[in-house]
Amino acid sequence: MQKSLSTQPAANQESLDIHISSGESTGSEIIAPGVKSTHRPIDYRLRRPHFPKDIATRLTDGLVPSVLLLVLTMMMDMLIYPIEATAKGEGLLVYLILVLALGVFALEKSTHSGSTEIGRAMSGMVAGQFFWHAFWIIQLMGGIELKPQGTILILGLISLLGLTLWRPVLPLGVKFFLVSFLASWVNRFFINHSIMQSAGADLFTWMFYATGFLALAGVVFGTAYLIYRAEFKVQRLWAALGIWQSALVMLIVALKVFL
Repeated sequence: MQKSLSTQPAANQESLDIHISSGESTGSEIIAPGVKSTHRPIDYRLRRPHFPKDIATRLTDGLVPSVLLLVLTMMMDMLIYPIEATAKGEGLLVYLILVLALGVFALEKSTHSGSTEIGRAMSGMVAGQFFWHAFWIIQLMGGIELKPQGTILILGLISLLGLTLWRPVLPLGVKFFLVSFLASWVNRFFINHSIMQSAGADLFTWMFYATGFLALAGVVFGTAYLIYRAEFKVQRLWAALGIWQSALVMLIVALKVFL
C-alpha cells in the first residue's frame, strides 16, 4: 500500500468533535416554556431627565448676567428720547460722552491682567453694549442712516477682521466685547429693517413674527446649553450673552406686537 506523504498525524474522531459548553445554545434545541431567560428585560419607559448637581450654580452664573445686561440695555434705550426731547442735541452730546467714558473704562477692565477671567468677560460684554449704544447715539445726532447693503458690508468686514485675529491676538475680554458689539448691531439692524418692511407687506409681517419665535427658541436653547453642557464659568457667560441678545429681540417683538 502507498504511504501517506503528509507529515501531520491523522486526526482522530475525538479531535473533530465540536466542544460546546453547557451554557451555550446551538439553536437546535427547543426552549421549554416557563424557563426564565437570563437576559435583562428592556425598559421602554421614558427616563427622567438627569439634571446636574450644580444646576443652581449654573443658572445663577448664566441667567443673572443676562438679566442684568437686558435691564441695562432697556434702561439705556429708554433714556435717549427723553434726553433728546428735553435737552436737545447738547443733552445727547453729554450723554454720548458719558456712555463713551463708561465704555472705555469697561473695555480697559476687560484687558486688565489683574482681573479674573470672569471679570474680564463681563467687562467685555458691558463694553460692547456701551460702545454700540454710543454708535447708535452718533447716528441719531448726525442724522446718519446707513443703507442695508452698507450695513451688511461693514458688519461682514468687522466680522472677518475679528475672525482673523480671534485666536492669535484677541484676549478673552476683547472677544466678549467684539461678539457683544456685533450681536447688538445685528439684532437692531435686523429688527429695525423688519419693522420698516413689515409696514407694507404681509410676508415681512410674518417674518417679523417669526423672528420673535426664533428668539424664544434661542432663549430655550441657551438655557438648555447652560444646564446640560456649560461645565465652566466662561461657557456659562457665552450662554448668558446668547440668552441676553435673544431675550432682547423677543422683548422688542413683543412690545411691537402688543403695544
